Amino acid sequence: MGIVMTITVYNIFINRNISKNTIEEIKLTESDTISSSIKKINDATVYIKAEDSNGSYTTGSGFIYKVDDKNIYIITNSHVIENSNKINIVNSYGKLYNASLVGSDIYNDVAVLKIELYDNVLIAQIGNSDQTKVGDTVFTVGSPLGIEYINTVTKGTISGKNRTVEVDLKDGKYMMEVMQLDAAMNPGNSGGPLCNLKGEVIGINALKLVKDEVEGMGFAIPIETAVSIAFQLESGKKIKRPFIGIDAISVTDSWQLLIKKYI
Repeated sequence: MGIVMTITVYNIFINRNISKNTIEEIKLTESDTISSSIKKINDATVYIKAEDSNGSYTTGSGFIYKVDDKNIYIITNSHVIENSNKINIVNSYGKLYNASLVGSDIYNDVAVLKIELYDNVLIAQIGNSDQTKVGDTVFTVGSPLGIEYINTVTKGTISGKNRTVEVDLKDGKYMMEVMQLDAAMNPGNSGGPLCNLKGEVIGINALKLVKDEVEGMGFAIPIETAVSIAFQLESGKKIKRPFIGIDAISVTDSWQLLIKKYI
């Protein structure tokens, strides 16, 4: 975006009482704007409201990554739609749609939703997180704190790559491999896209570190992981993972040892 600034310089000759005006033009270029990149993802980003049988609900974000002849497919976080029996989608045009769950994977925190096809749908451009470097500028799109702030954009940098964070699940703890970023994220940003300066999606915003002494530590799932899981969920395939068949018990607990003997 170019900015033209006009500066008028007055040279005053007191003896002759003559004023002479000299006009100079200085062109300033703002190269850090991301408005053109936002246009590539904004209309592909949606607001999600997931409601359970008791009327309680959670909100989050997602983005359109695929369409077919009948449906639009949306990626979000599994924890956004967990335990819900009713899912609503609001797109950037303000239109409300009922969504159905194609599948979800709690371990990678990825879920796929689908809604009926509408006109002028924008599909997110998928990038490559492997090509990013620590210090690269990135931005997020989401709906922090609800639909009132739908499609809010925040900007930051990649703070770290190949991080491993511990996530609490119902059946125990799980280690996730993520990218670290310092762009502001709040409840409702979960599931939204993390983009590079080209407007390509390189990750899914998943979680942030919440402590009084911590600020600006958010994490995103690399897009390669998310898309791989999404395609498996679409096809109905079961996500396979290695499992170590070892169960630990205390050797001083004789009752447990007796039970194990007869199992």
